[in-house]
Amino acid sequence: MLSTLRKIGEDHTTCEDSMFVHETDGYVMGVVADGCSSGVNSEFASGLICKLIKHYIMGSINRGLIPEVTFDVLIKTNRYVKLTMMNLGMDSIEMLTTMLFFKYDKSTKDLTIQVLGDGVLKLNDTLEILNQSDNKVDYFIEADSFREHLNKYPIRIYKGIESFIISTDGPLSYKKSELYESNMTTDILFSKPTNTTYLQRMHNILSRNHWYHTDDVTMISYDSSK
Repeated sequence: MLSTLRKIGEDHTTCEDSMFVHETDGYVMGVVADGCSSGVNSEFASGLICKLIKHYIMGSINRGLIPEVTFDVLIKTNRYVKLTMMNLGMDSIEMLTTMLFFKYDKSTKDLTIQVLGDGVLKLNDTLEILNQSDNKVDYFIEADSFREHLNKYPIRIYKGIESFIISTDGPLSYKKSELYESNMTTDILFSKPTNTTYLQRMHNILSRNHWYHTDDVTMISYDSSK
């Protein structure tokens, strides 16, 4: 069962998060990207990353190939980013974004993910907050060498995954209004989805119980047992 959520934060005028996810009989594959709030037009940065990953995934499928999360794919994606920046006369401050690029194999239960930046993972029942050195995002677009950057943050492979959540760090910004009492917690967002609209419904429940989020929230949740 696959469920997704994308919501603008109360402190933002535009949603700077983007995502793409595609499910087949054999795998779930996609990307979550979070544009930097201190950047310029950060929704473009995150959107470009997701469009490039979508182009790779769907292009591979259309050619009868099986897409993968690999070093070479990331190198090619970065090359397209640099070419776009050059053609549009963009500075690096206009391309500050994180990227969580993943593939889940339904048969082997392997989750392969490239983490470039911060975010949140929940793998089975284990929650992991993704931070980099000194809680400061090491944006890949600012790296002197993208290849060395990838060596610094190698692709991760997790085994035996039955359910997962891949998210920007937005859910960490949820707060409860001090004017109201509520026993509800954000744990409901990190429960296994029961249907495709699960995350949206949980978000609505939190809102009705006077919870709000200051940052944009983008989540992809999957449970293999449904």
